[in-house]
Amino acid sequence: MEPKNESDVASALRALRVDVLQRIQLFAQTGDTSGLFKANDWLRNAVSFSNRYETMLREGQQILASGQALLQPQAASVQPVGDEDSKGQDDQEIESVRGKARGRECREAFVRREKRRGKNLEEVQGQIYRNGVGVRVGIAYGKSKKDGTKWFLGLPENKFDEAVLLCELLGGKIQPFALPREFVDKYKSHLSVSKQWNQVKFNVSRDDNRFFLSVPRVTPVNIMPFADPEPMEPPPSQTYV
Repeated sequence: MEPKNESDVASALRALRVDVLQRIQLFAQTGDTSGLFKANDWLRNAVSFSNRYETMLREGQQILASGQALLQPQAASVQPVGDEDSKGQDDQEIESVRGKARGRECREAFVRREKRRGKNLEEVQGQIYRNGVGVRVGIAYGKSKKDGTKWFLGLPENKFDEAVLLCELLGGKIQPFALPREFVDKYKSHLSVSKQWNQVKFNVSRDDNRFFLSVPRVTPVNIMPFADPEPMEPPPSQTYV
């Protein structure tokens, strides 16, 4: 049965992408270069469509929320999907459109830089990407508040195997930390999870020139071994709200 509307198409594509990813692995194992190229091209098109569709949904939510606010100023606004710029350690954090847009800009800049380095990351959904061997990589963004010693970041629970933390410094540079699968497996179960947003919380702190991940019931973990030796230049902001 063919999909009847936009929502059906999006759902069908999400399901089909899983099958295509498995076929890509088979093509890679058997050395079928032609099949691999065709499948990768299809996957890029499918991801591009999904990204555009999800962007339109987010914009629709924002327009809906602003319209509701005009009619009912005291009504609760519709919360957009995402988690790049968490405001605190409890379940009451509410992200602004500005913070979410900035997170998206920085994430896309990181992905472009990795591509120039020969490391391709294909977007799956929102903050979740797949690297060249199919591992799910979550990319979170956070901006330092006040004195530049703390960052609060989040990633969807049970959606990532590795994590990249993009910490924007007061000086403007962005310091990426690439946490490998072994690190995530070791500490993820100890990290707090937002019940409201279903997000794993990453609380990063800075002491002089060293960065640490706060882990409940565990001594703060030094993440300097996972710091990118070349901090990123910040992308120009396109945010207008």
